Amino acid sequence: MLGFFNTTPSRHIAKGFSFPAIDRTYPAPDKIISAPTAGSTHALSDMSALDTASNGISVVARFKNENWSYGSNEIFLWVGDASNYIYFQKRSSGLKFRWGVCSGGTFQLIDEIPVDYFYDGNMTIGVSVGAGRINFCINGYTMTYQTDGITLPDIDDADNVYIGYNNGSSQTVNSTVEFDTVLIWDTALSVTEIENATFEAEPLIGVTKDTNLWTIIKAGQSNSKGNDAASKPSGYDYTNPSRIKMINKDLNIRAYADPYSTLTYGNELAAFDDVGGFSAAGVTIDELATAFPTLQFAAMPCNRGGSGMLYDAGNSVWADISFVVSTTGTPKNTSLYAFACHVSMLVAAQKSNLLAFEWYQGEADAITGTGVTKVQYKNALAELFDSWRTILPPLRVVIGLADEPDTGFDNWATIQDAQSEFSYADTYHVSAAGLERKSDDQVHLTGVGQRDLGYLVAVKLKENINS
Repeated sequence: MLGFFNTTPSRHIAKGFSFPAIDRTYPAPDKIISAPTAGSTHALSDMSALDTASNGISVVARFKNENWSYGSNEIFLWVGDASNYIYFQKRSSGLKFRWGVCSGGTFQLIDEIPVDYFYDGNMTIGVSVGAGRINFCINGYTMTYQTDGITLPDIDDADNVYIGYNNGSSQTVNSTVEFDTVLIWDTALSVTEIENATFEAEPLIGVTKDTNLWTIIKAGQSNSKGNDAASKPSGYDYTNPSRIKMINKDLNIRAYADPYSTLTYGNELAAFDDVGGFSAAGVTIDELATAFPTLQFAAMPCNRGGSGMLYDAGNSVWADISFVVSTTGTPKNTSLYAFACHVSMLVAAQKSNLLAFEWYQGEADAITGTGVTKVQYKNALAELFDSWRTILPPLRVVIGLADEPDTGFDNWATIQDAQSEFSYADTYHVSAAGLERKSDDQVHLTGVGQRDLGYLVAVKLKENINS
């Protein structure tokens, strides 16, 4: 597992590609518990400055778990006493991982997520409490950030940290759980600091990285993966079949083949579609393989047809993300799409080099009557990118919508404008306007349209790769 409070982030350099490093530094902890035993108690009495009412507290636990389906309640981390505490727990009912607080004996569940969205392997959880806010993180991703509607627990140096069970010595984790380290600060770390402290670079166990493979993450709606009816254009074929790959839903690397959004897997990618057609993905990575003949390239799908950014057309939304603080007293639930995409990128980064992130979405938000404004869409996309800060690939491409359908999409131009005006570091715009669409729905690209989009994205990436 990773070292802890790194002071100098490494640069990401390989085979002529050079990108700025992601800063994942964080303050040195005030207390380190090395290789704790599951079912052990550790006093905080040596931290005289600890007081959630003033300075706050931050706790991070790193562990390996190889059996999420174990059928009992398990407490992974409990900080405090019997009536004031913070906790992370796996519930056997419905198999969900949850987090919450208890203040003065009043319990409050903050949020939970199905264990299907976790891999069997290494994991890092963390919480930062203080200054009127609480922030729960998993593997570098903010699951919950809340400043209102919550009473923070009174935790001080008279309390304890319970690792792998609760203060009543029950709900002990199963024998496959091995704790690596627990880190404690007698202050509330910032959002960036707690994300950095919980970042997990090696989620899978025993995986060797292919340093010659560069991966593009493709996220968004059905056009991003290739609509089911889009077939390969007549006469088109890939030039470099031996050097283009796909990372599928079972998280394995295979030779690229259409449709590449296949192989249902009940884990991280369960939120995403397992159907598709001919996709621009293969065209883009094939063009890159031609431009860089010593390298291999892969595409990884993180797509859900019909998913909105802000408008729920029946398949949920991307922007329901954790750190958007609610004004009603209840934090927004973690978007399963956003978290699954984050986890997917972690896995891809462990198996390959991350080259680019491609976003093609917006049709759902363009439906007549959604009310999604240009500013709302741009802000939501920026916040979504921010939520992936610890792992987002160095190059980003936002695809602008194709031509507006004749009926049913009065908000189309608004979303197109938002996408063309979107500004984010190292992010570039490619328009799908003018590309060939299916005649029966005017929303989805044909195979020819997907092919041409693949060319356009490849050109944009080649222009901006620092070689």
